[in-house]
Amino acid sequence: MQASHCTDYSRSGFDRGHMAPNADFDTFDVNDESVMNSFLLSNIAPQLHGFNAGIWLFAEKMVRDLSVTFSSVNVISGAIFDEDADGQRDEDSTITRWLKNDTSSVAIPTHFYKIIVRCDTDKKSYHKVPECQGRLDVISFVLPHVAKQPCPMHQSSEEYLLQNTARVRDIELLTGISFFSGLPPAEQARLKTISPSKLW
Repeated sequence: MQASHCTDYSRSGFDRGHMAPNADFDTFDVNDESVMNSFLLSNIAPQLHGFNAGIWLFAEKMVRDLSVTFSSVNVISGAIFDEDADGQRDEDSTITRWLKNDTSSVAIPTHFYKIIVRCDTDKKSYHKVPECQGRLDVISFVLPHVAKQPCPMHQSSEEYLLQNTARVRDIELLTGISFFSGLPPAEQARLKTISPSKLW
């Protein structure tokens, strides 16, 4: 089994970027297992500091705001490897970017994604994994892993996120992961092909 180590990140020039941010669990007791698990390296990927403290942080805060606005919000975050920019997941053997240029360390993603699923219902759920009694909606992003947003000087973070929305089906091609497999086929197809024209 392959696993990353703290030494991989030490003096690498990259942040330990959280997929599930610790701040999402600040309502739990500090000794809660969820809080502690957010620091496991299996929840971490190499991120340039400008990305981690920039658009990724903004997206994390946006998710927390959405969780207050909507009755139920679930998030899937992860890394993408698409060095040849063909819209499909790179083979492991073709990855060329590694922490400290060491192929035995951790591969550096080319992009990161977030899939945000909300449940539109009047009933507020406080379960950790709520069941939706209303209509599901989704918005998802594929964000280039760069130190600074390559955008016009006065473009806001909201505009940048909207510019980088993606269909869930495209993220499946980029990751090799099948999402929403527990839902009926028609509902899967609907959610996977949504192309938002605005942020929530």
